[in-house]
Amino acid sequence: MILVSLVIGGAAQARLNEAEVRASYLFNLTKFIKWPDETTIAGSLSICVLGENPFGELLEQGTAGKKMEGRDIAVRTYKNADSDGWQSCNLLYIATSESQQVARILAGVSEQTVTISDIPEFAYDGGMIGFVGIGTKVRMMINEDVLKSSGLKVSAQVMKLMIVLEG
Repeated sequence: MILVSLVIGGAAQARLNEAEVRASYLFNLTKFIKWPDETTIAGSLSICVLGENPFGELLEQGTAGKKMEGRDIAVRTYKNADSDGWQSCNLLYIATSESQQVARILAGVSEQTVTISDIPEFAYDGGMIGFVGIGTKVRMMINEDVLKSSGLKVSAQVMKLMIVLEG
């Protein structure tokens, strides 16, 4: 059932706007990721947005009162790359407003942070996961080299649904 929500296409996706689809991906993706040492996630699981927030209140509304493996989910937003705190997020969505700062952001983020963005060529440029539009569907492209070097594990079920960029 959870997996179905990751594969949103055609008519179902048409009922949701783009921001809702992407917000759903962000939250649901955390269910299929294993960090190498669960103790690296102290207290809550942080889903962060860096730059102009395209989701509005969708992430907060979608995660309110929910837990991930017993941890509270904290949604945080950061105005830009000059803000403090985003460097240690568990999942960091980098908004297109930060496209000129991608190299700097990727260099400053923890290796065990899932980085995800709509920025064109994001996965090619060293980000972990890039949203790509294919026809009427939103897909995810994953940079397998970045994933391997992070020590993170993504469910094989989800990997089958992603476009895998191999080095």
